Amino acid sequence: MRRDEGRGHPHLHHHLRHYTRQRHSSALPRLRQPAGELFPFARQRDPGQRLRGDRARTDTAEDRRMNTLARLLRDRGGASTVEFALIAGVALSLMTTVFEISMIGFARQAMDTAAHRAVRLGVTGRAPDDGAWIAAAVERATVGIVPADEIRVTAAAHAGFGAARPAEPFTDSDGDGVHDPSEPFTDNNGNGIRDDGAGVPGAGGASEVVVYRLEHVWRALTPGIGRLFEGRVLTTTLTVQNEPF
Repeated sequence: MRRDEGRGHPHLHHHLRHYTRQRHSSALPRLRQPAGELFPFARQRDPGQRLRGDRARTDTAEDRRMNTLARLLRDRGGASTVEFALIAGVALSLMTTVFEISMIGFARQAMDTAAHRAVRLGVTGRAPDDGAWIAAAVERATVGIVPADEIRVTAAAHAGFGAARPAEPFTDSDGDGVHDPSEPFTDNNGNGIRDDGAGVPGAGGASEVVVYRLEHVWRALTPGIGRLFEGRVLTTTLTVQNEPF
């Protein structure tokens, strides 16, 4: 019904105004309600409200411990520090090992090179028999890493290269460390006698063959894992023939 249809009828006009007022007044509270109230089914559940079927639960000491552990596992604070500590330890151990092995290789190579140069004096017959001059040359070549007083130098002179051989092995029956005539041995050169390979101590005479042997017990340069290489024996053996001086 249009609004102008009620003109001329006071009673009908009164009812129309009353109906319109009621309709607007009933719609106003709904418009003023919060957005969430327009959808009652979307209301969130009150945490303290219990629904039918919920079981009463009380936190036990075990639950509290598990909750604490869960919080610690979720906590990422300080993770970078822990990761760095783990990686740094492994990296430092690896670097220490590489450094120690490198220094051992350097010392062995320097000993060999210095000994080859030093024995040139020995073949002339002017070198002393104690081998101190070779140890001093090794100390200079290794920049003091291998001290001269920690190098054991032995020299043995032989009549020829055939005699300058390692000692032939034997069976030490009595355990005295000395070969007895009754003890069997391995005759490598087939001469029928056991060659002990000892020779005559010293730098030898003219045209003699001299075997020089250098030994050094390695001292670790780095702590920790470097101690695994402590006590390693570095050896160098040289065989030269003296000049006919």
